[in-house]
Amino acid sequence: MVGPYNNPPRQGMKSDTNKATHSRETPWGMWGTVGWGLLVAGVFTILQGLVLAGFVASEVASNPDADLYAAARGLGGNGFVMTLATFVTTPLCIGLIALLVRLRKGPTIARYLGLKAIAPRTMLFWLGIVTLFALIAEFLAHLLGRPYMPDFMVDAYATAYFAPLFWLAIIVAAPLFEEVFFRGFLFEGFQHSRLGPLGAVFLTSLAWTILHVQYGAYELGTIFGLGVVFGVARLKTQSIYPPLAMHSLFNLFAMAQLVSYLGRA
Repeated sequence: MVGPYNNPPRQGMKSDTNKATHSRETPWGMWGTVGWGLLVAGVFTILQGLVLAGFVASEVASNPDADLYAAARGLGGNGFVMTLATFVTTPLCIGLIALLVRLRKGPTIARYLGLKAIAPRTMLFWLGIVTLFALIAEFLAHLLGRPYMPDFMVDAYATAYFAPLFWLAIIVAAPLFEEVFFRGFLFEGFQHSRLGPLGAVFLTSLAWTILHVQYGAYELGTIFGLGVVFGVARLKTQSIYPPLAMHSLFNLFAMAQLVSYLGRA
């Protein structure tokens, strides 16, 4: 497959010079992508932990007899804590990803992360695909007798404190970081490694699923399938914009379902 990094060598240039130039212009290799990806994941986890620790410290300060473990466990699914953690991690982790791309000293950030404009018809096609996926997933959940809405999301929404901010975190901030990281940075590195494009679709979908371990088995299966759809959209368009829009739309559907469920509960 001829991609943006597979330019033919110029005549008269030495082969070793071509190799060195090609190495600088390509994304981080397989292990570089894995290593830097683990760094981003670690920073993400630490930042979320610091936000949680701040709330636990506030809880203990107001009630010195409170149990630290119980306080942390109680805040783990708190919607307001989730919202603030999302707004802290998203800009900082995206900034770190941009720095890692710059450290490669070759591909531009736009090319590396797939910031490529696409035609409106193409976008509408992929939005239709994710809408169809959402309908099929909901139908299968009904056939299997799965809960209409995971308890995790019900509890998070009930403790969100300021609902519009929670909606913004779920529909905009979380998809933005996750797509820049998974279908942007990781995908680009993996698809130009020995894994190839299909391996990139599979591995980024698996890693994205692991991020959502708070859900049950059925929900994790759905998330993996959704990740595959996002990865295919990224592969076919070589742009991050379709999976980003699809991710936001799917989360919008989920939030609308949540509000509808709470209205009937």
